[in-house]
Amino acid sequence: MSLFESIDLATSSVGARTYRIPALEVTPDGMVVAAYDRRNNSSGDLPGDLDVLVRTSRDSGCTWTDPVLVADHQGGAGAGDPA
Repeated sequence: MSLFESIDLATSSVGARTYRIPALEVTPDGMVVAAYDRRNNSSGDLPGDLDVLVRTSRDSGCTWTDPVLVADHQGGAGAGDPA
């Protein structure tokens, strides 16, 4: 029996080149919120084409919602570093 279990919230090359800069928070009602960068065309930092996605869990991280795009600037401008 393992004390810890890992779950991939995002996998590079599935939907984007790279995912980085994760942030985790637990709300007062117990919801776990994960926010992270989606680096669309390269693994480079801002001002590249980066978006921010969020996933949530109501069962302590056992299951997660589908990713929700919360920041996406047009014209190649980036949004990122939610941590």
